[in-house]
Amino acid sequence: MAGKQKIKRLVTKAHRKVFGKPKEIMVTTGKGGLTKAEISDVLAKLSKARTKGLIPAFSYEYRPPVPLLSPREALFLIPKTVPVSTARVKLRSVMKAIYGTKYTVD
Repeated sequence: MAGKQKIKRLVTKAHRKVFGKPKEIMVTTGKGGLTKAEISDVLAKLSKARTKGLIPAFSYEYRPPVPLLSPREALFLIPKTVPVSTARVKLRSVMKAIYGTKYTVD
């Protein structure tokens, strides 16, 4: 079971690197993506962190899921004012503080 989830995550990550833009940050779970409820929860908590000044401003977009991999959607965040690497580090620290290891930030 854990091996199957790891393969899905690796394929999702590879799909992002091939088809994604280099100026994006991908938020996923070990299952390959997020459900609509998880996406709304993550965006709500990130907007609170943004108002506190913990993370920079960003825009977001959904990508339709790849049916062979998972029915879940990946969430892509695009920083507006800072480099992607800086935003990724700040976002990873905030996500880890809020959710622990539930979500991965790539």
